[in-house]
Amino acid sequence: MNNILLLGGSCELGQHIQKTAPCNISAPTRAELDLSDADAVLNYDWADYDTLIMLQRAGGGERYHFEDYPAERIQHNLTVNLTNTMLFLQRWLRHTHKGRIFFVGT
Repeated sequence: MNNILLLGGSCELGQHIQKTAPCNISAPTRAELDLSDADAVLNYDWADYDTLIMLQRAGGGERYHFEDYPAERIQHNLTVNLTNTMLFLQRWLRHTHKGRIFFVGT
């Protein structure tokens, strides 16, 4: 049976996956794994997982029209969804050569 690490589990799709998956899913909350904190990403314990599901927009959630998007949120979302996502994937690929990654973006 797979042990899945689900990032972005608070969104509608993430909640559906957690309710319907026939395997073990861990979906850390922002308090348990803050994706805007590079140290938290780099020090996360991967030992129990063989599958990673990343639902892009983890760490975001607010909705703005592009022309109204606040500058400070742009930087935050770049950090979470690009920089720290890349760090997360680098660590995951070092962690397992047999594991699976599912990346879902909007």
